[in-house]
Amino acid sequence: MLFGSAFVVGVLSVFFLHKWISRSFRLFREGMDKEFWIYCDAFRQRGWEIFWGPTVFGIIFGLITLWYAPLLKWFLAYLLTVFFATGYYLWRENYVRFTA
Repeated sequence: MLFGSAFVVGVLSVFFLHKWISRSFRLFREGMDKEFWIYCDAFRQRGWEIFWGPTVFGIIFGLITLWYAPLLKWFLAYLLTVFFATGYYLWRENYVRFTA
């Protein structure tokens, strides 16, 4: 009985709120598309700077690759570290900007 009434309430709410829900999803997708590609471009640029740039990670990785080809697991570990550091620096930039 409880499942049936919950189902009826769900169907009625979707039926009456369909236009509002579809409009909200459409606006979310449009806004996300713009912001997502801006974020991807910033992530790519900052990630490239960290990958080869003047960070401790980049210097050590660059010096090691001069003499030895990195193993796949070490390369993936370094790549994961770069992804984490890139996300942190992008978050930090916006966090510091929005704090009073």
